[in-house]
Amino acid sequence: MKQVFTLIVLFCAISMGHSQDIGIERLIYPTKPFMVYELSTRIPVFWQIKNYGDTIDSRVVTLGLYPEGSSPGFSLFRSDFSKGQSVPIDYRNPEFYNFGLNNLVDIDFVMGFTTPEHAAGDTIEICLQATVTGDTNPDNDTLCFKIILADRQERDLALHILNPVQNAKTMAGATVEFEISVRNDGATAYTADSLYLEMAIIKDDKLLDAFNFGVSNPSAIPMGDSASVSVDIPLSYLFPEGDVIFGFQISWLSDDGLVELGETSHSNNTRYVVLEVTPSGIGELGHTGFWMGNAPGTLSLNSPTMPNGELDVQLFTMGGQLVKRLGHVPMQGGTAMVDTKGLPLGTYIISVSQGSQFIYRSKVVVE
Repeated sequence: MKQVFTLIVLFCAISMGHSQDIGIERLIYPTKPFMVYELSTRIPVFWQIKNYGDTIDSRVVTLGLYPEGSSPGFSLFRSDFSKGQSVPIDYRNPEFYNFGLNNLVDIDFVMGFTTPEHAAGDTIEICLQATVTGDTNPDNDTLCFKIILADRQERDLALHILNPVQNAKTMAGATVEFEISVRNDGATAYTADSLYLEMAIIKDDKLLDAFNFGVSNPSAIPMGDSASVSVDIPLSYLFPEGDVIFGFQISWLSDDGLVELGETSHSNNTRYVVLEVTPSGIGELGHTGFWMGNAPGTLSLNSPTMPNGELDVQLFTMGGQLVKRLGHVPMQGGTAMVDTKGLPLGTYIISVSQGSQFIYRSKVVVE
C-alpha cells in the first residue's frame, strides 16, 4: 500500500510540473476604450501574448480575432516559448520579426479587421483569443474591447510631382530632390501633422525599392488648399543607369498615422516621374583644382582658386545613405575644414557645393 501511494504522489508531481499556458498579456492598440472609427474602414489591432506556464517545446499556438458583425480571423503556428516570454502581435515592434511572426501568411488576419456596415453611433465588441495545445488555464485566453462606429467623411487628396519634370537627368550618387504638391479636394480639412507617402522605384519593370514614410506637415490643409513638401532621395553611386520610374502614392491617415481613412477618389493619389540616370564618375566630377587632406576626425578641402565663402558639405555611405550634412562650412584662403568626429572609420562619398553650384564629388576615407 505504501508503494502505491508513492507512485500516485510522484505522478501528480510530474503532471503539475508541466503547465501549458499561453494567454493575452495586454492590448496595445486601440489605446483606450470606445475609440471612434468610421464604417467600412480597416482598423489595426495590436496586442501581446505571453507564456504564463512552463517552457513550451514545439506546440501549436492558435490566435483568433472575433469582431462583432465582421468575419473572424485566425492564425496557427508551431513554436517554442520560454517561460515568461512575451511576444507582440505588432509589426512595429522588432520582436515581432525576431520571433518570426512576419513569416506567417495568416498573421494579418489577427492584426486588424474591417468595420461592418452598421448604423453610425453603434457600439461593437471585438474579442481576441490566444491558446496553446493542452492549455491548462483558460482565464487569460480572451480579451475584449469595444469601439464606436461613425459615418465616413468625404475626403480626397490629390498628389502632383512639381519637380523634377518628366525625363529630367540625374546622376548615380546624387541626391534627387522631389518637390510634391498635395491638394485637398475633399469636404473636410486635413489635420494630421504629417503627410503619409509610399514610394516605389522601378527599372525595366522590376521593383528596385519600395518604402513608406511620413513628411512633416506643420499646418492643416483646408478644403481647396494645397501643401508643398520636399523629399530627398539619395542614390547609390552604383545605381542602375537608364530610365527609372519614381512613383509616389499618398494616403489620408488618421491623426495617429495608423488608420487609412477612405477617400471619394483614389485615381489622383498616385503619380510618377521618369528620370534618366547617368553614370556617377566618382572622383572625376567638379572642380579640377580641388583636393582633400585627411587627418583623424577632420577632412581638409583645398583649392587655391576657390573664392572665400561658405560650402555645403554632405557625406554619404557607399550605398548612397546620407550620414552627415554640414552647412555654412567656411572656405578661407583656399581651405575648408570638415569635422568627421563620430563617423565610423571607412570609405564615404563626399559632395561639396556652394550656393546652387555643385563643386566636387569624390570617394574619401574617414580616419
